[in-house]
Order: sequence, then C-alpha cells, then structure tokens
Amino acid sequence: MSQALKCPSPSCPFLFDPAQVPAGAVLTCPRCGMRFTLGPSAPMNPPPDSPFAPGAETLPPAEPEPVRPSYSSRGKQTPAKKTSAAPSAGRSPVLPLIAVFLVVGTAVGVGLMVAGKLGTAGSSATDLVFEERNVSYRYPVPNWQKDDEAKSLFNVNLLGLKRTDSSARIAVEARDYQTRNPQPGELREAITERLRPLFDDLDLKDDTGGTLAGQPALKFTFRGNASAKLGTRVYLGEAYGLAYKGIGYLFFAAAPEAEVSLLAADLDDLRDRMTLLDRRDKWQETTTPTKLLIGQDADYRLTDGDGWWKKLPDPTIEDPKADTVYDADFKSKAKKWDVPPRARVAVLLLDPAGDDPVATLRTYLAEQYDKLYEMKNWTEIKDPPLGDSPNAGEQRGIDVVRYKVSGPDAKTTKLVVLSAIKMNAQNAGGTKPVVVGVHAACPMDYQIYWEKRLLQLASSLRSGG
Repeated sequence: MSQALKCPSPSCPFLFDPAQVPAGAVLTCPRCGMRFTLGPSAPMNPPPDSPFAPGAETLPPAEPEPVRPSYSSRGKQTPAKKTSAAPSAGRSPVLPLIAVFLVVGTAVGVGLMVAGKLGTAGSSATDLVFEERNVSYRYPVPNWQKDDEAKSLFNVNLLGLKRTDSSARIAVEARDYQTRNPQPGELREAITERLRPLFDDLDLKDDTGGTLAGQPALKFTFRGNASAKLGTRVYLGEAYGLAYKGIGYLFFAAAPEAEVSLLAADLDDLRDRMTLLDRRDKWQETTTPTKLLIGQDADYRLTDGDGWWKKLPDPTIEDPKADTVYDADFKSKAKKWDVPPRARVAVLLLDPAGDDPVATLRTYLAEQYDKLYEMKNWTEIKDPPLGDSPNAGEQRGIDVVRYKVSGPDAKTTKLVVLSAIKMNAQNAGGTKPVVVGVHAACPMDYQIYWEKRLLQLASSLRSGG
C-alpha cells in the first residue's frame, strides 16, 4: 500500500492516497482548499496529428467560413451562430489539462471522505470509517479479510473478518444508546445474547485487564461446543465491551480450539485497530429523572431511579399489612423477552417489636413465607451485589440486608432485600409509632438483573417529614 501524502499546508492534517491520482495532478485539499501538484509534472506529448508533433508540416491557419444568414419558418431572418474557429497555432493545451486535473483532484478528495469506505481527515485512505458510530477500523489487516458470514453469525452491524488460513473470526458491534452510556450489565447481556445461539454449552467468564480501541474495557473469555452454524467443534474466544459517549461497542474473537494460537497471535493488534473518533465531542449524558414513591397511610418516601415501578391498586392482595405495592419489568436494549424479568416491592406497616426495625420485619416475613410458600431457609448474602444500578445512578441510603430464601422446591428460591425504619404514623386514634419496612423480592434466577436495583430502592427509604 502506498504511503499517504499529507496536505502541504502546515496546519492541515488531511491525508491523500497518491496511488489514486496520476503524477503531476493538481489537487485541491477538501479540508483547507490549498492547491498543489502531486509529484513531478507529467510530460505532455502532443497527439500525432497536432501541428506541434515532431515532423509535422506547419500549415497556415484556415480561412474562417463566411457567416451566412438563416431563416425561420416564418421567413424572418435570424442571425446564424458563428462557427468557432480552429485553435490557433499559438494556443497551448496546458490550461484544459490543468482544469481536468483539478476536477480529478477534487473528486479524489471527496472520495477520501466517504464513510465506511475510505478514510477521513487524519486517517488513512483505506480505513473503514463509521461516522454515525464514532469509530474507525484500520484496514486492510494482514492475513485477514472481510467476512459477511462473521457479521451474520455474531449478529453484529459493523464489521466481520476471517483469517485467510483458518476458521478464526472477529466481529464488531456498535449500538447507539443515545442519551446515556450502557451499563456494564447491559454490555454483558448483549455479549451473552450473541454467543448463546452459537454455542450449546456456553461457559462465559469475567476476566480483567481488557482494552478496546485503546480504552479500558470489560473482558470475558468463553468456551463452548459450537452449534451446526460453526461446524460442531470446540471453540475458544474472548469478548470485550466498551461504553463511550452514548455508544456500546462489542468485540468478539473466536476460533476452533486447534487453531486458537493463530487468533491469539493477532488479537491485540485486531483490537487496537479500532479508533474512537471525535464526532461526539459535544455529547453529554442525560440524567434519568427520578420518581418519588410516596406512602399512603404513613409519610415515607422511596426513590425510583429508573421510572419503572408501577403502583398496584390494592396492596392487600400482596399482604394484609402492606401500605403500598409496586411491580416493575426489567427493560433492556440488549434483549427482548416474551415475559420480562419482574420484581415486586411491598412497603409494610408493622407494630414495633423491640429496638431493631429490620428484625421486626424479618420475623414477620419469615412467618408469612413459611405459611404461604413453605419456604423456611433464610441465608444472608454477603457477596458483592450483581447487576447494574438504576439509570439515575447509585446513591447511598440506609442499611439493607439481603437473603436467599428457599423451600422444598428449588424453582421457588427468591432474592429478598429488606430495609426498615421507625416513625410515627397518623390513624383514627391519633399518632402511633410504626415500623415501615421495605420487602423487595424477585426470583433468584433474576438476581443478575435486579439485585443492585432492589438494593438502591430499599436503601432510599426515609421519612417524608
């Protein structure tokens, strides 16, 4: 590949590809407007029938044909158009040629700015540039070629490459989240959703030290028996996720186990060929507005950081002690469900039983779970919480406790998050002390979606006074 030629202007970074323009062409830089000649001027030999060709006989200029009048169909005389005289012997062909070269130079400059095909200012003329996704990819890649099948297999929208001497492939995706950056859990879910159809027993593991496009990134390693789409072999691979200025980038690399060394040798270079652009310099994340969930028979508040929670009309359907009950369906751009993962939050008003309001709540709920569901096993969870925080961000509130609650049927195991405070509540007899307790729960299978969100909601409990 020929070396890119920089615009001669010291302050202009535009790059031309000299291989696309003949030597001696006069170019106009599409960025700064400067005109210059590419290399030495090409010799301009006159055509054989030119009066300037070697050995040609010089003839006197021809006499111009006399102008004759012409007549319209009405018989009215109209002046005839004057026939152009032949070029004089002294007219040089240089000016028309310069005009042609200027047109060629301008066309090449425009071609260099076609997104996704050729480079833009500051990039190589062969880079693949994706303006709307704010990223470019340095191309071509030694030993790798574009592969539409890779794009289809991994269900990505930007790029697929395949190694020419192997079944190793990479694939690149970019999704626009518009007003916010995707959270780590969303990127992980998007990666999982693209790998599951390709591997019957996908083993996806979190890793550390990942980079993509020169930026710190989520990193995952995976192994699985490939489905028929990939030839039913054991595959190994890596996946990366990066959030930058409202766009989520995914990078997949996979190869059959016997060929993984070929992929490993190129993997760092393949990731580093991605370059983030400056098309979103003015982008700013829009904060998700929060919503207050307000008590009915007691003046308490919860903060909904997603705007997802919907109040049920009759809270006593959930529990006779419930003051308010809310349901929420998990929402994600990365995946669509027939029945989305759902969680429920009930706020209970209980009579105090001792000094610890959480203990009061826990004792009451243990009796209810045993009576209604035969779920007696309460195991406190001490591990770091899973999933993402609400879109409005994470805010520290009161202390919460988490439990794994199970019974004889493992399918009914639940994640339960509790918080509680003491306060005074008004009733017909006046003011009395109550325990306001938050009982937030979802099936344990949905822990990855809901745990951090339930923690945030429960910890936001506070008096409204």
